[in-house]
Amino acid sequence: MDIISKIEIKHFRSFDGGKDQPKVRIEELKDINVFSGSNDSGKSNVLRALNLFFNNEISPGVKFEKERDFSKIVANRFDKDVEDRKAIEIERVRLLNENGGNEKPKDLRRSDEVISIKLFFNNKNKQRGLPQEFWISRTYSQKNNFQGEYNYQGDLNKAQTTAFLKNFQFEYIPAIKDRQFFNHLFTKLQAYLFEKGDKSKKNKFRDSSEKFNEILRTETNELFDNFLNSSGVEASFYIPSTLVDFFRTLSVRTENEISLFERGDGVQARFIPEILDEISRNSAKNVIWGFEEPENSYESKNIRKLKDEFQFKYSKKYQIFITTHTMEFLALKREFTEYENEILNNKKIKSQQKRDEAISHLKNDQTSSDISIFRVWKKPETNNTSLVTRFDETNNAWEEICDDLGIIQEARIVESLQSRIEEQVKEINTSNLSLKLQKKVYEQLQSDYESCLGNLQSAQSKIEEFLKPILIVEDVYEAIYKIAYLKCNNIDFNKENIEQIFSDYAPFTIRRAGGAGSVRGFLSMTTTDGYTDKKIIGLFDFDEEGCRNFYLLKNQCEKEWSDPILGDKRNGFYSKRRNHPCFYALLLPIPERLDGLTSDITQGSFTSFVAIENLVNQEKLISLGCVELKTVLDKTYFKIKDSVKSKSLEKFAPLPSEDFIDFIPLFSRIKELFEI
Repeated sequence: MDIISKIEIKHFRSFDGGKDQPKVRIEELKDINVFSGSNDSGKSNVLRALNLFFNNEISPGVKFEKERDFSKIVANRFDKDVEDRKAIEIERVRLLNENGGNEKPKDLRRSDEVISIKLFFNNKNKQRGLPQEFWISRTYSQKNNFQGEYNYQGDLNKAQTTAFLKNFQFEYIPAIKDRQFFNHLFTKLQAYLFEKGDKSKKNKFRDSSEKFNEILRTETNELFDNFLNSSGVEASFYIPSTLVDFFRTLSVRTENEISLFERGDGVQARFIPEILDEISRNSAKNVIWGFEEPENSYESKNIRKLKDEFQFKYSKKYQIFITTHTMEFLALKREFTEYENEILNNKKIKSQQKRDEAISHLKNDQTSSDISIFRVWKKPETNNTSLVTRFDETNNAWEEICDDLGIIQEARIVESLQSRIEEQVKEINTSNLSLKLQKKVYEQLQSDYESCLGNLQSAQSKIEEFLKPILIVEDVYEAIYKIAYLKCNNIDFNKENIEQIFSDYAPFTIRRAGGAGSVRGFLSMTTTDGYTDKKIIGLFDFDEEGCRNFYLLKNQCEKEWSDPILGDKRNGFYSKRRNHPCFYALLLPIPERLDGLTSDITQGSFTSFVAIENLVNQEKLISLGCVELKTVLDKTYFKIKDSVKSKSLEKFAPLPSEDFIDFIPLFSRIKELFEI
């Protein structure tokens, strides 16, 4: 379902789109819309903008706040504009008064303090009085006291448009799915169950509530008679017909009488799309999902399964917006059904327009879901405001986009290989061969694949994981860790031999996760089967995302992880997984000079701003142009530019060893935990 065709965002959080600035337009929206980009690129703000438009809140229970949600970049630009105009006005008045005038400078203030989210709709259900395509915007400005009001395309009937908007149900799922979010989700499930009636228009839950109230009154009659006699106040137990409080404490039992919240993060996360589907599928409204990082806490095989469910199940009923870092969702592409292929391959249908028209007349279960994938990125030339680009494999930017994310090309290759294997399995299973002969075909194919993979890559990396402990890092690029280790140990290397030198001298090997959420997902796996004989450390940056994922790992899987948090800020906070001799989560150690950029992680505070590169000598980071000055609330810090991470070898390899002195506590802690 692709009822929203385009989005325009202005002045919201990391987006600008104002006067004389590049417009933020997200076009060609489809049934599934996948947004990806580096950390802090602004991809989550696309989903928050949709939630603000439909639900008048940023995330569940979090209302709009001007100071937080009006773009800081725009606010700074407006302030500078006001200061410039004030200077001009003061000079104008000074010159006027020197010539005998008696005028005071005008009171100049910010202008155009407006947040706007404009959606372009397809009138799929052909609602009367509305055109096939039209737009509606929601604005937050001084005029409406920043409470938000809808504005309509000029020729629209307001009453019919208002009715159209009431026919939407937008479900927003944040990246962090904690117990508070589950309580919110269970409350929505309760509301759905109580609105849902059977064919006789009776609600079984409400009827049961009334019966239970009657039993309570009967069984506690004597208790409350005595209370009446002593206090003069009539009272009784009462179960409200909506049972809201009951559902807030609702628990889910899984097999062997184990609570859902005692299961791993992956099992808990698996429950979310199923609940969403339950409260959405019988809705008469247009249902839209905004799902942040659905892959969080999933193992690879389950991410592929989830991806298929989004593509072949949920998107048939709902329009879906996703943020992601994983190649499984980034590799999504449309898979035409046999009915669609019959039309596309029909040589009698000459034009693409007629083929599209023929496909549009197919039934819903005969069509496939269309997909758009977008890159969210920040443009240095516009003070790092967020922009959105639609992935297009035919344009000149495709290679640049692949390089930016680092995994897209790999994702396409893996997806193609997976599809080919599935095709071959289907061919074998539907053949007339006996089971014995089918097995021989499988063995031959397996041998062919193994031979191909052997030619592509040696087994060295897998051998290394058994010979050395494994350090799992957030980054896509691991050069900074290797450079820092060799520098701290005064080991000479150059750009050409760093990989071999690190392999020869480092007592551990490094594996890239591609984000703090992915590190947590790996560490929170249901079992450590396959890693019994390996030593593991998952390393998190001491920034907001790293702290949050480190803390939630212990908090959500408390039976699996040590409590309280061990270690200290100088040498690195860490937590150990129980029932494994060497399986740790480690937070980046912080030197005294960066203390002001961190908060107290032991109290669950995540307002921190230290990435791995910040441990390099700060003066050198500034002189090399590796950082940009940022201010958040009362903290000013140097943020590592995204472009630097892919150029770490070029930037940092020439620096002397003393510029890496703040890495020493990190490697000392790693060696301590690995017992090397």
